[in-house]
Amino acid sequence: MVEDFDNSTSDTALSRVPIQFLIYIVNQTNCTSKPTISSTLPACSPIEVGIAFNFSLTIFQGCPGTTITDVFTMPPQNVYKVNFTQNGTDDVWILAETWTPTSLQLGSQVYCAVATDRYSDQYIF
Repeated sequence: MVEDFDNSTSDTALSRVPIQFLIYIVNQTNCTSKPTISSTLPACSPIEVGIAFNFSLTIFQGCPGTTITDVFTMPPQNVYKVNFTQNGTDDVWILAETWTPTSLQLGSQVYCAVATDRYSDQYIF
């Protein structure tokens, strides 16, 4: 239960909200390799304001027979996912994205990505 109070000496809660959360239990796996992520972006890539820039992430499954269940990204504003596909029958997934930066985005930008496989193993890029 989460409660908020008028001040630090008050004994009467202004409101109460019950907390619920979901626990997801998975079977233990023999796979000890996490997914990995690489990118077509070289370090310190210069990208021009107002011009669309296309790039992709390549996600390699940690072990054969697993699948990538989620790729969560925290990109700069105006980055859009174009496509997310498995590369044939390989254990490789491609996330294509496009970005058209604005003049408000001059300077360095941070891009983060997390790939999760069906065993809930994660790799942070």
